Amino acid sequence: MTDALPDTIRCMLLPLQDKLLLIPNTTVIEVVHFPHTTTSGDIPNYWVGHFNWRAQQLAIIDIDALLDQRSTTTSEKASHVCILKGIHNPEALNAYALPCYAPPQLISIDLETLNSLEQASTDWLYAQIKIGSKVALIPDLDALESLISNVAVAQ
Repeated sequence: MTDALPDTIRCMLLPLQDKLLLIPNTTVIEVVHFPHTTTSGDIPNYWVGHFNWRAQQLAIIDIDALLDQRSTTTSEKASHVCILKGIHNPEALNAYALPCYAPPQLISIDLETLNSLEQASTDWLYAQIKIGSKVALIPDLDALESLISNVAVAQ
C-alpha cells in the first residue's frame, strides 16, 4: 500500500504591515494579543524584543523589517503575535514569535495553488505563492531560526 499525498495543506495566513506571510499550521503553537515587550543589550533593528510566555522568554522578530532592511515599528501597530515552534534546532530555539497586524487566518492550500510557487529573491524567504488575487510570502524558517539563535547566543 502506498501513502498518498494529501490534497491540501493546512496553513496560517499572517497579515504583516503590507504583506501576507504563509506558514504551515503545524508550526503554530498559539496566537495571542501583542504582549508587553522588553529589550536588552544591543539588538538588531528587526528585533522587537522579548516577552514572557509560559515561563520562558520568547523573541519577537519583525519579519517586515528584516525583509525591508529597516528598523522595526511593530510594537506601535501590531495587534497579535503568532508563536511558532522551533523546527530547525528545537534544543537551541524552542519557540519564537512573529507580529501580526490582524488575527491570522487558517486556510487550506490545494495542489493547484502549490503549482504557482515562485522562488523568492531574498535569504529570508523560500518562495511566494499566489492565493486568489493576493500574493503570500513563504518564509525560510530554517534561515530565520538560525538568525534568531545566532543573535540570542551573541547577547
